[in-house]
Amino acid sequence: MIRPRSGSHAASGRERAGSQSGGALAEVAGLGWMLLTGVIAGVVGGTLLDRWFSTKPIFTISLTLAGIGLGIFGVARAASRSGKSA
Repeated sequence: MIRPRSGSHAASGRERAGSQSGGALAEVAGLGWMLLTGVIAGVVGGTLLDRWFSTKPIFTISLTLAGIGLGIFGVARAASRSGKSA
């Protein structure tokens, strides 16, 4: 008769499924933060450059759009890497 292991190494199927879904949730949250960071960096950087050069919305709008684009690119790239490893 085969006995299941006792201790921390013996995880039930339910525990393993929970840890996998927790990992997926953490990965999705990381992708959200990646997108948000690009947008915030664009807004802050654009605002600082607009103050420095006295050009009201030009840099803010440009860098915000660039931040959104780079954020989406980073999320898509990370998601494609994640899809290949699954």
